[in-house]
Order: sequence, then C-alpha cells, then structure tokens
Amino acid sequence: MINDAINAFRNGQNPYDIVPSRDESGHGTSLSGIVGGYNKESNFKGVANKCRFISIKLKESEHFKREYGIDTAIYSLPSIYISLKFLYEYKLTIQSPIVILLPLGTNAGNHKGNGILEEFIEYIAMSGGIVVVTGVGNEGANGGHASGIIKKEEEIKVIQLDVDEKQKFLALEIWVDVPNVITLEVISPDGESTGLTPSLLNTEISYKYILSETSIEIMYFMPEITSGDELIRVVFLNLIPGIWQFRLTGKLIMDGTFNAWLPQKGILRGNTRFSPFDPYGTTTNPSNSRYAISVASYNQRNNNIVNFSGVASLDDFIDIIDLAAPGVNIVSIAPGNKMSVISGTAVSAAIVAGVCALIFEWGIIRGNDLYLFQQTIKAYLNRGTEQRKGDIYPNPQWGYGILDVFKIFENII
Repeated sequence: MINDAINAFRNGQNPYDIVPSRDESGHGTSLSGIVGGYNKESNFKGVANKCRFISIKLKESEHFKREYGIDTAIYSLPSIYISLKFLYEYKLTIQSPIVILLPLGTNAGNHKGNGILEEFIEYIAMSGGIVVVTGVGNEGANGGHASGIIKKEEEIKVIQLDVDEKQKFLALEIWVDVPNVITLEVISPDGESTGLTPSLLNTEISYKYILSETSIEIMYFMPEITSGDELIRVVFLNLIPGIWQFRLTGKLIMDGTFNAWLPQKGILRGNTRFSPFDPYGTTTNPSNSRYAISVASYNQRNNNIVNFSGVASLDDFIDIIDLAAPGVNIVSIAPGNKMSVISGTAVSAAIVAGVCALIFEWGIIRGNDLYLFQQTIKAYLNRGTEQRKGDIYPNPQWGYGILDVFKIFENII
C-alpha cells in the first residue's frame, strides 16, 4: 500500500487516500535518507542510495504518553518485537540480505544485554545475511544513571535525585546484581520517609507522603524473570520538586553492585536527574546486546566524542560499543522532499547501516562472500576502524575506533 501511495503521488494523486498516515516527526524519514536516500535536485545521495526499503511505522503507546504528560513518541516492546519478527520472516522468504536499522533506545532493563529484545536480536543474528544496527543512545550527559557498591550487610548508600518542578509522574528502576539483596527507603525533600521497605519476594508497597501528598509505589521483583537480578521499581504520582533520597541498605551482600536508571531524556520533564550521576553505563537498550552493531557518535569536524553519546560500563565494555560514526549536523532529507540537518547516535547508526548494506552488496549480491553473518560484519567494521593516537582501544566511548569505509574494504578485499 505504501508503494501504491508513492506511485499515486508521482501521478499527481493524493497518496493519503491510500495510506492515511503522515510522518509527523520526520525522524524515520531523515534516517532513511542517510541510509539510502536520493534527491536529484540537490544532488543528495545516501550511503547506499540504490538499496530498497522496508518501512515500518510503529504503534505509539498512548498510555505512557498520558502518564508522563508528553508529546514525545513512545513505543511499547511488543510493537518493536512484532516488527523485528516480521522483518526476520520476510528476509527468510525473499532470501536476500537485509539490514535492520533500529533507531530507538530505552533505559529500562539492567543494561547487561540479556533482556527479551536483546535475546531476540541474538536469535535472528544466527541467520546469515541479516544484521541489526542501533545507536548507543543520547544519554551520556543527561544524568540518568547512578551506581554504587555496598560492601557489607547493613551498610547504607544514598542515591540523590533532583526533581524538576515539571516532573509530576516518574518511574525509575534500581537493579541489584544477583545474588545480592538490598532494601530501599525513600525520603522526600521535606524529610518524610517511607521507612525501610522489606525486600520480600515479588512484593509491592504503597505509601502516601502526608506533607507533600506524593504517592509512591515500590515493587520488588526478586529474582527478575529474565536476568535473575533484583529489580526495585519505584513509581511516583503527584511528585513534588526538590532533592529526593533513595537510601539503600545491604541485606545479603557478595559484591553489592547496584545501578539506577531514570527514563531517557525525551520522556523526563525539565532537568530531573541524579546528582551526582555516573556517565558510564549510559548506553541504552538494545545497544547492550553483543549481537547488535552498536554505534556511538563523534563530532566529525574536530574528531572528538560528543557528550550526549552513551558510554558503556567501565567494567564490562568489550563488544558493547562497536565503533563511532559521524553524528553532528548531518544533512539529510525531511518529509516533503526538503533538506534537514540532524544530530544524534541514531544518525551515526544510520550511516553504519548504509555501510552494512554496501558490505552485503559486495559479499552476497556480487558473490564475493556468500556467508556473511552479523558477527562477520561486526568483525569487518571493527577491524577497519581508524584509531586516534593516545587512545587505548577498545574503550567505553569509541568502541574499536572511528568508522573508515575505505579501510574496511581495503582489509576484506
């Protein structure tokens, strides 16, 4: 139907009579332009401008948009999962290589690469001729991650959250590495406390602060179903601004590692953030999958990493970020066949997705390497990177280095 709508537009007809859906954000259109767009009037060409597109418009989650009071597009896990499943099955049907660009990310999950979506990416990556490319997210400097270590039982560590006055609803996650067990106490800006909430198996505690009239729900998932870790989910209603404290107490301690993540910046209101925050571990899911090609952003004008680009965990960064690609003020196509200038790690991922299409063309379409798998292309990309003098590679910011297309083909031919 999309093809019919495009043909109708070219023939002077109204395409929206066929497909009554408009691209209101322009995000997907601009990224597609980078991957393989073409504009004769402006002489614009994308990376792989002779590729074919399969375009999927995800269903937005109106429920979460209402809760957070925002207009930012939010998509549910089932809609993304169904889309990936469709693309995987379509690839098996047409028996042709396919590059899946997934320009979305979430702070939900333990960021270890073992969530439902990450495991499904691993499953489809086992098939030859298919790769999934995603950006590491734009959370590097947004203050959405805090971490720490409790070294012994009954030791207390505090996470401080600075809440903006615009933030009325908030849901955050605290993850505790298995087999550690930690309990939580939440203290409001006026000093009122929930008391120490017991960390019992899959329990939910509700509390309403008297002075602030803020309501809170604390949910313990222990063990969390996909990882085995302890997950403490905290939900605020009618949240008041100020400094909130999350007081964590060790109950069963081996190494005592914990991490907390706020929703990503597009969902948060104002300047809500942890203070202090941890810039490491700010890569969004599913870029933490070791089977996805995860791309960071750098400023191609001065060869510096940009502060918004997500940073992998300092203790476990090998193969999390594969490489860095240009991500600042990239020219592309906007809806209505106009030009746009965009930035972000999704832009960097789109560039690499186009390069992956070129590698598939060289290998499978032209018969130079008929057995290209996701891990094979990851190896080609990582071995073909440019590395700055003075840096140690791989590292949590750049992965294996800067994208160098000429060097990739130089190494594989």
